[in-house]
Amino acid sequence: MTIKEANNKLEKIDNDINYWLTEKEIELSKVLPKATDIKQEKVSGGTRVDKFLKYAEAMEVKQIDEKLDKLYAQKKNLEDYIEKELHRLNKYREVEQLIVYYKEQCTENYTWVQISQRVYYSKEQCQRIYKKWKKERSI
Repeated sequence: MTIKEANNKLEKIDNDINYWLTEKEIELSKVLPKATDIKQEKVSGGTRVDKFLKYAEAMEVKQIDEKLDKLYAQKKNLEDYIEKELHRLNKYREVEQLIVYYKEQCTENYTWVQISQRVYYSKEQCQRIYKKWKKERSI
């Protein structure tokens, strides 16, 4: 697998994570305090439905948390792979220097999105490289 393919997979995983977080938010909105207002609840034949039970069943069927855990693990694995591959190719220092330059030394104030577009890596990967650099740096 090349670094470009790994970055593409990383972007796909980020999209999947956002999708499943939105799905979880939608399911959670069914049991928020405003959802438990019984005045707005429609009943048929005098029977009420336990919304918390419906939420628990929906979460169990969709298994959103397990999917999210799996996606986060895949994302971490790909980020580690990209970092090790960059070390192997001996390009890591060049990318790290560019990220630090754009973040700290450049006269313009670049956002993470702009930095990621300039070094051709994802925003999260740039933040991770910068974070590691900050930890190693003696302040």
